[in-house]
Amino acid sequence: MYVRTLKLRNFRNYKEMETSFCSGLNIIYGQNGQGKTNIIEALFLCATGKSHRTAHDIDLINTEADSFCIDLLFENKQDERSLKFQYNTKKQKFISIQEIPLRKIGELMGNFNAVIFSPEDLMMIKQGPALRRRFIDIALSQISPSYFYALQQYNKALMQRNTLLKQIKKNRDFMDTLEVWDQSLYQLGIEIIKKRQSF
Repeated sequence: MYVRTLKLRNFRNYKEMETSFCSGLNIIYGQNGQGKTNIIEALFLCATGKSHRTAHDIDLINTEADSFCIDLLFENKQDERSLKFQYNTKKQKFISIQEIPLRKIGELMGNFNAVIFSPEDLMMIKQGPALRRRFIDIALSQISPSYFYALQQYNKALMQRNTLLKQIKKNRDFMDTLEVWDQSLYQLGIEIIKKRQSF
């Protein structure tokens, strides 16, 4: 898999930018602050739906605009595919592959794969396991959309179980419902752990 062309419009410091890549090694170089990392960030965003630098997509919009657009043309073993990623200040996100809109972010997983390693990632070794799990989760979600969905379901079940635990403190009648969430977390947890071990 490799990127053929990348077009950015109002993304970070780029008002308009278009570049092409070859199937071998590509080197991006330039002065500090020219936007080298922004190119990498745009590619990673197309792979995962999230930036590796900010949790807020609105930060990615050029300061003089109200939306950004990324157009990506990439090639995998089977064919050539197009991917479009748009976001605006109304917090509306539009992603399409081959001009077909995606309904959920999970549908993006596995179409265009990317792994990023930045200086900040050295903290994976220096700090606790949360960063290592996040790195594995991002990589696995791209390889296996079913893993991504299991992870989403697990996080939702965990939030609902935690909410229930707060309610149980006030009213013990909710205690019977706890077993349902425990069972759900157990089953999803087994699936997640098996895939992590295999990875």
